[in-house]
Amino acid sequence: MPEEFKAEVVALAQKHEKPVRQVAADLGINENMLYRCIQQAREAGKPQESGTINEGKRT
Repeated sequence: MPEEFKAEVVALAQKHEKPVRQVAADLGINENMLYRCIQQAREAGKPQESGTINEGKRT
């Protein structure tokens, strides 16, 4: 997945307008792939738009 696309999908997910699951479905990508992109962005220290995404933490 190109880095530019990853950045865009992470930004969409971080808007919190839709659940991560729905963002992934709308973009035609696997939900786990989107969670991986979000995690990689966090690890790279990229700022998040509004808070953190907690949907990735499953109990």
